[in-house]
Amino acid sequence: TTVSSFRPSHVDYTPVNEAAALTYISGFIASGNTNISGAFGTALPQFVTSNDSTANIIIFLTDGQATTGITNTQQILNYVDSLVIQLEATIMLNTFGIGSDVNVQLLTLLAANNSGLAEFLGNDQLESRITEFYLKIRNPVLLNTQMAFTPNVLYDVYPAPMPNLYIGQQMLAAGRYDEAPPVSLTFSGTRYGQPVQYSYQLNLVDTSIVDYQFIPKVWAKKKIENLLVIYYGLNPNTPQAIALKNQIIWLSIKYGVLSPFTTFVAQIPVE
Repeated sequence: TTVSSFRPSHVDYTPVNEAAALTYISGFIASGNTNISGAFGTALPQFVTSNDSTANIIIFLTDGQATTGITNTQQILNYVDSLVIQLEATIMLNTFGIGSDVNVQLLTLLAANNSGLAEFLGNDQLESRITEFYLKIRNPVLLNTQMAFTPNVLYDVYPAPMPNLYIGQQMLAAGRYDEAPPVSLTFSGTRYGQPVQYSYQLNLVDTSIVDYQFIPKVWAKKKIENLLVIYYGLNPNTPQAIALKNQIIWLSIKYGVLSPFTTFVAQIPVE
């Protein structure tokens, strides 16, 4: 309900600061409301002295809907965007929704708009999932990921934008092409502030292979996920949102992939 800060600005990790932080946390009293905008209004300005040579990471945890401060989803997103624009550094905003009473749309978009991850978990999963998350992000492989092809014959490649990659993590990307020449694939980005690049040679398949017929479903799922991020950022009654919803439904039905707007029923014959 009331937003406060452990310190007015970031502090280095020391055993003394850790003990003081734990004492500070133990004094929290839940008053019943959830002030999401107030939390970001306090946290983000602390990054004003940061730069891209440091890991500028926010981990946002919530178990409820916004009930005080700014409560409208789009207005919260706009507010956070305005705060981020004022910073010279890139922020990685990771969100954790705990329990069933969270705004999935808001948490997904906050992470997607700020190079982060969105995770949703039960009340009994918090410690294990946060531990896994920390072990992942402390070992980045590729940040600010870019993927390029030579010749540039691939299109409709998802996910878009490319996510950050961490040790032990897999990234599945799917795209389309109309011709199949040998292709050079290059991943580029940064790691610990230094430029990184990985190159691979690909031979695109130019004939239909029965064993690979599941791949169009993978692409459709990735495209639907991308469209949903855009859709959730719009008023659902606008023409653009309605057009996106219809496109998602079309992809879902055509490729047999579930979406929030479709359902499938299996008919099993009884002998």
